[in-house]
Amino acid sequence: MDESPTKHDLTGVDTFYFLSQFNSGSIILSSDLWKTESILLDYFNLNFGISSNASFSDHEITKSFRQITINEDKTGNLNEIIHLQKPINKANLSKRNLNTQILRSFDNASYREFEIVIAKDKSTTDDLFYFWNRILFEVDKVIYLTQEELNLLVEDKFFGHVIHDMSTSSNISVTSLTLSSDEIEDLIVAKLNPTSHNRTFKSKNINNFPFPISDLQGFHQSQKTETVLIQNIFSENGLFNLPKLSFTNKIGFYPQQWALDIEINDDINNGNNGVMFPFSTQTRYIIKNAIGRVNRTRNITIFNIEPNIGADTLEIHIPSFNELIRQLIISPVIDSISYDSRYVDIGLHDSSNKLSAFVRSFHNDFQQIDDFFTDKFWVGIFEELITNKKASGDSITFEELKLKCINTLVEHDIVLGLKEATNQNDENLGACRTHDF
Repeated sequence: MDESPTKHDLTGVDTFYFLSQFNSGSIILSSDLWKTESILLDYFNLNFGISSNASFSDHEITKSFRQITINEDKTGNLNEIIHLQKPINKANLSKRNLNTQILRSFDNASYREFEIVIAKDKSTTDDLFYFWNRILFEVDKVIYLTQEELNLLVEDKFFGHVIHDMSTSSNISVTSLTLSSDEIEDLIVAKLNPTSHNRTFKSKNINNFPFPISDLQGFHQSQKTETVLIQNIFSENGLFNLPKLSFTNKIGFYPQQWALDIEINDDINNGNNGVMFPFSTQTRYIIKNAIGRVNRTRNITIFNIEPNIGADTLEIHIPSFNELIRQLIISPVIDSISYDSRYVDIGLHDSSNKLSAFVRSFHNDFQQIDDFFTDKFWVGIFEELITNKKASGDSITFEELKLKCINTLVEHDIVLGLKEATNQNDENLGACRTHDF
């Protein structure tokens, strides 16, 4: 984590975007529920995603679904609406596309288990933390409520129907970190059993949470992953396509933020070498019209592409090595702090320009340079060319190279023969002319 928070926090993907994975259904949208004094609002918000007030954008993005608008007058009918209308649970929407590894504990979890977590009151967070972390282990569903909320909910005959609808097994576990086993049993007998519709409530001891992990063969909530898109850009400036998002296929006006990681490899000049960026790099000059930063791997992360909602492409400028060096020298990052150095600009000296020209003459291929300069014949040629008295810019012809090669072969007792007799002949040696020197 950065010591200083970013100016633009990545708030995540709004759960309503996952609605694009449904063809139909109903959605509960609230209106001025904050006006009611019902203490059950926290329960419905945490377990069903029913907030105190829906925004205009919530209405807009769900307009293709059957919208059920509730206000303070319908607060007492929420269980009835949930049971009869079977709306899409917004709280469960937030769990879609979850790629977190779900852990296995053979003695404490099962695929079909439905668990009710009951807190003594709101003065403690122990049960709430357990509720949040319980889904890291295999379980079907988990809901959280306080003892006070339970006392009110069991007065509603539809509460038992909702619990029945949510459970896929005949047994429902009841757990608590703030209530004793006897207190849980009393609640089951006095409160939960009377609401039962072919369901059996059983107390569950959770003193050993986090559960011991039996193995690493757990499952994922979702096998979907974000698309990795590989593109070829043949110049320093161009357009690159944005990959399709796994969580939605409908991008509209709805305000949204998500992160896009970009890795750039220079296949032409550096032999598929990754381009690493200094931490002080101003990414807005590289990815146009997008706010981002250089991440810990020295690649670029765009974490706010809201101005480009609905766009299929973004404009990119791939900086040259000299531009990156300039950025590194003028604005270095030392011990995670960016500094402005005394250098206003940088440039190559004569010797640097000569070295750059030399490397370019070998197409920036260091392997090719190594091949030439570890070969005695070519090293001798180069030494002769740089020590002779010829005019600057003069060159050696292919015929001269061929003659020198023949003389070298003779020195090693290799004599060229006729083409019909041996492959070591003048014609084959002359075929090297077609190669790029």
